[in-house]
Amino acid sequence: MLAALTAHPDLGCTGGPYELWTIWGVADDVLCAGNEKVYTLLDDVLTEVAETFPSEYIHIGGDECPKDRWKACDKCQAKIKELLHTQRLQLLPPARITPAASASLMPGGKLSRLLSKLLLETAGEI
Repeated sequence: MLAALTAHPDLGCTGGPYELWTIWGVADDVLCAGNEKVYTLLDDVLTEVAETFPSEYIHIGGDECPKDRWKACDKCQAKIKELLHTQRLQLLPPARITPAASASLMPGGKLSRLLSKLLLETAGEI
């Protein structure tokens, strides 16, 4: 995600500046779940991936997403309060996929399988 944040610092919780890593690991800096522009980017990326790769599933990850930035971010906290969704804010991006991305993901059933899998995995945590 640091590559996306480095190119688009306005999509992060802190606004940057962000710097690409040359090491392996999970960065504290993540996309701001309270920023509506993030969902436009995700729609664009998922639409292109779905059109490019005809696979049955598309893994989008997110389970390892650190929550520190979200806890300190006013936009994320407002989104949490709006959704009453305190434990699994990382479910918000896949649940917010808009019709543009859905059109690419739905023909093969990728979106419905993705959301079903997420809901089953997190049923006890929401």
